[in-house]
Amino acid sequence: MEILDTLLHRRSIRSFTGGGIPRETVEALLVAGMSGPAGKGKKPWRFVVVEDAETISRLAQARDPKQKLFDTASLVIAVFGDPSIADTWVEDCSVAMTNMHLAADALGLGSCWVQARMRTAADGTPSSDYVCRVLDAPEGLSLEAMLVVGNICEHPAPHTAADIDMSLVSWESF
Repeated sequence: MEILDTLLHRRSIRSFTGGGIPRETVEALLVAGMSGPAGKGKKPWRFVVVEDAETISRLAQARDPKQKLFDTASLVIAVFGDPSIADTWVEDCSVAMTNMHLAADALGLGSCWVQARMRTAADGTPSSDYVCRVLDAPEGLSLEAMLVVGNICEHPAPHTAADIDMSLVSWESF
């Protein structure tokens, strides 16, 4: 697919068929994530790939209410940022998440971005703290988000250019 086709085709998928994803496909997702631009080239991101079903089930509790899409996911990629490396860590990690989200679609996989920053876990703690505990994250890292990935049950219809609201655009000034 051309990039514009991929952008329109990509949809958040919240139901998966289960089953594994080949290691080379997962590595392709990670390459996509780390291929994005980063402020001053500092690359403050860190990734944790989780394939263990029990750990994925624990990660489902990172948001209140529990996120059901984790139940059939093949894997979760947690994207952490290191604020001591770059003050642009939120933006840099968001670009990495976006690239992986798009790459998943291009590779025939479904994915969904699960926000963690500024969210609360089922146990009442901040989602980022909860995931840091579950994944034994080193001190100083902050969770940006998790990309939940799996084999698609059903792909919703792609967006079209007609779906884009151009009234949100101003030219030269508001």
